[in-house]
Amino acid sequence: MAQPADSAFNLLNDLLDWSRSLNKNISYEPEAVEIAPLIHKATCMFESLALEKQISLSVEAHTPLVALADANHISTILRNLISNAIKFTPQGGSISIEASGANGKVNVSITDSGVGISPEKIKKY
Repeated sequence: MAQPADSAFNLLNDLLDWSRSLNKNISYEPEAVEIAPLIHKATCMFESLALEKQISLSVEAHTPLVALADANHISTILRNLISNAIKFTPQGGSISIEASGANGKVNVSITDSGVGISPEKIKKY
């Protein structure tokens, strides 16, 4: 389980990346990346928060799942999606993270038992 200092450090890095992206100073360095370890690391960061809300977190991601990607960007995206899933999932709910690969592609899905976005709001986006 990640320590609060690790979470704060990662949040700070995310904010710096976001700031750089606004200024077009963010680098993109794609390489062959194992996706499953990134998912497990991101999930570990939020285990205590999920436990506090009595949310079950399940991960189905096995190696080798290799993608050509920037590991820092993927980690940031995973942390944001998992954080939002926990934020909008009611107490006692569940979150499922699944990763699979086929035809040289990796698919990652994060599903939660939250209420979701109403059809009216989806139309606005």
